[in-house]
Amino acid sequence: MSASRERLEAVLDQEIRRWQAKGYEALVALDDPVSYELDAGFQVEVNVLERMPEYVHVGVAVDDGTFIRACAPVASSVIVRRGSRVEERDSSPVE
Repeated sequence: MSASRERLEAVLDQEIRRWQAKGYEALVALDDPVSYELDAGFQVEVNVLERMPEYVHVGVAVDDGTFIRACAPVASSVIVRRGSRVEERDSSPVE
């Protein structure tokens, strides 16, 4: 059964916060992609989009394991600057 878009966005928000809390040093050293499944059956994939001396840009995508959501997950990204300043980016879901 497919999860609602609102539920997927809530999980995405939770995962974005989880990854940005790790801070610049942990994210810039990340060996990506990182994929894992949450207890509720949601699939998460994390990718470093840019590694720069002043910031790291990380993308997070969430799907519910169904074929349609796996092809078009709910996704967003976050920029974490050296010194832990965080900039959230717009989500980019495709429907």
